[in-house]
Amino acid sequence: MEEVIKEKKPQKLLALRNILNNPEIDIDLKTNFFKLSAILIVIVSLVFIIGFGIGRFYYPYYPPRVVLPKSVYIGTLYKSSNEQFYIIDSKLETYTLDMPKDLNLSKYVGKQVTVSGGFNQETKLLEIYGASDIEFFTRP
Repeated sequence: MEEVIKEKKPQKLLALRNILNNPEIDIDLKTNFFKLSAILIVIVSLVFIIGFGIGRFYYPYYPPRVVLPKSVYIGTLYKSSNEQFYIIDSKLETYTLDMPKDLNLSKYVGKQVTVSGGFNQETKLLEIYGASDIEFFTRP
């Protein structure tokens, strides 16, 4: 068995030397340039479509949340006809309250309140995060 292995190695080396030393070996591609470029474009497109399509589900894009500056306002609580609460301060400026749905302030309408939360200057929307952001005054 060892003799067979020893005999095959020189034959493979000689065949490899013949291939490397023969300058007449020529490889021709019998394909059209446009076919190759079309295939390449399809392959690259599929890689991007599959790669970004799958990546979108694993790493979805969430826009950054705008942090509103914390503000405190004192005013009278009112309720509009569309169930939206707002306060009017002593300068008669109106601020709409954006608050959680489970927070019901209907029984405090018409009372003095102190409201703290994130304030959007453009829309005059005061974002309340919970019940702890509202304080009610009682008049003696």
